[in-house]
Amino acid sequence: MTKRTTIFLSVSWLSLVIGAAACSTAQDKSEIASTSAAGCSSGSIEVCVLPGAYELDTAIDSVLSNLKQKAKGDGFNGARVACTEVSYPGAEPKVLAEAAERGTFICLFNNTATMNMALNRLSTFIEDFETVDADAKYSDEVWAEEQKSNGSLGHNLESQDLSRYLKETKPFIEKRSQSQVLGIQIENEFSKKFILPMLQNKPKSILLGVPLPETSGEEAAAELKAVLGHEIFHSLYFHSDVMQQVVKSYVDAASAADISLMKKRLSQKGYAVENEDGSPASAKQSYMFYNETAAYLLESGACTDGAFMSYVDESVEDLKEISKTAPLVVKHAAKLREILVSKQVIDPQWAKKWSPDLIKDGCHL
Repeated sequence: MTKRTTIFLSVSWLSLVIGAAACSTAQDKSEIASTSAAGCSSGSIEVCVLPGAYELDTAIDSVLSNLKQKAKGDGFNGARVACTEVSYPGAEPKVLAEAAERGTFICLFNNTATMNMALNRLSTFIEDFETVDADAKYSDEVWAEEQKSNGSLGHNLESQDLSRYLKETKPFIEKRSQSQVLGIQIENEFSKKFILPMLQNKPKSILLGVPLPETSGEEAAAELKAVLGHEIFHSLYFHSDVMQQVVKSYVDAASAADISLMKKRLSQKGYAVENEDGSPASAKQSYMFYNETAAYLLESGACTDGAFMSYVDESVEDLKEISKTAPLVVKHAAKLREILVSKQVIDPQWAKKWSPDLIKDGCHL
C-alpha cells in the first residue's frame, strides 16, 4: 500500500479504457479476458476490463497522453474502475518463463474514495493484521464513511493473502452481502466481478490499485509515476524469488542504525513491521519490511515524497541540505538498483525510467 499525500490520474484515460474494453473483445492478447468478462458491467460500481496484457510503459504513456480534464465522481456516486493485465516488467529469465502462469493486474479507480472502499478492508487485514468486521465500532455505515477521507493512495494485494482473507472472514463476507449501504455494495461487487475471477483464473497474481488524478499535465504525470512506480516494485518483489533474496541480503548488511531508521520510518507510515513490545517480528512482518523497504527505496518518488524522505523539514530550501535528512535514499537506492539490474531482476532501461535519479529527483549526493 502507498501511504502518502499525492495526486492522481485523469478521467480521460478511464474513458479510453472503457471504450476499448467495450469494442475489442475479439482482440484478446492474453488470458485477461478469462479473468473477468471483457467489457463493462454496471451496478453500484461499473467494472471495465481491458482485454490483453500491455507493457507498463505503453499503458502509462497512453494514460498520460490523455490527461485532459479533472477526474469526476463525488465519493461513491458514479463509482467506476478499469482493470487490465500488465506484462511482467522485469528481465529475469526464470521469472519471464513463468510469467504466463502469474499475473500482475492494475485497476484504476475513478477516485480515492472508491478505491479505498473496494480495497482498504483487504489491505487492513493483510498489512495491519486487523479484521475490521470483528471491530464493533465499524458498522457498514461507519466503515463506508471513513473510506471517503482515507489517506491510502495505492494498494498491492497478493493472491495468497486475498485467498486467506476470503477463507478466514467468510461469515463476515456473507453477512455483508445483503448490505444496503452503497459503499459496501461497491466493495461486494468489485470482489465478485474482478477479484474472485482473477483468483480463479490466475491463482498466483498480484492486484495493484491506484486512483485517477484530480489534476492533469506534468504534475499529475509525475505523481502517477511515483504512486504506480511504488506499487509496481511490489509486483517485482512478489514475482521474483531472486529479488527477495537480494533485498534481504542487502538490507541485512546495512548498519544497525540504518535498519533501525528504516523500521522507524515505515512504522510511522503505519506499516506493522515490528512489534511495540519488542518481541521478534513474524514472518509476515519481515516480508512486509523488506518488501516496503525495497519499494520506497526504488520508486521514482523516493527522493521527494516517499517513506524515507517525507520527514524533511519544509523550511529546508537548499537541496544540498536534503542529503542530511535523507541518508537512506542517498546511501542505498542506487546501490540496490544496480545489484537488481546485474541480477537481471529488472531491465536497465526500465530501471532508468521507473527508479530514482538521485540528483534529478531532488536528492543531493
